[in-house]
Amino acid sequence: MPKADFYTSIILMAFGITVLILSLKMPTMAEQSKNPYAAPGIVPALLGIIIAFLSGIMFFRSIRKGGHRKQITGEAIKGFFIHESTNRMVKTILICVLYSLLLGHVNFVLLTTLFIFIFVLTFEYSFKESFKSQIRKVLMAAVLAVITSTTVYGVFVYLFLVNLP
Repeated sequence: MPKADFYTSIILMAFGITVLILSLKMPTMAEQSKNPYAAPGIVPALLGIIIAFLSGIMFFRSIRKGGHRKQITGEAIKGFFIHESTNRMVKTILICVLYSLLLGHVNFVLLTTLFIFIFVLTFEYSFKESFKSQIRKVLMAAVLAVITSTTVYGVFVYLFLVNLP
């Protein structure tokens, strides 16, 4: 793990710093004589700082454990691509990218409901077991998806007064 942590921390630090830089380039509300704490770049900047800081900690911990001295072998790369965690990460990225591409083109509540339903079933449903034995998982995924998407929609539209796509 120290080797994986070493390389992952470098990528995450670069990502966090990039997010911070891009958020600082966003317009400020002070330019419009409004509250500066309402600037759209504040939350991304904080997230960028947190990601960079925590990945920095991971970077130094991996160096302390010798992660920078370990070599990457072809066998290690092959192991990475066939590992279950990599499979789950790729599935997560694909589902999220598809969601973001469809956002604005499909009704928000419908798309978010489908996103949550598919996401939960992707990681909970097993094709090795019968459908009948997993009907509870499917129903719970559907209930969770409907409740979550309608709650998110209601909170943003009626509480925060934000128009969602």
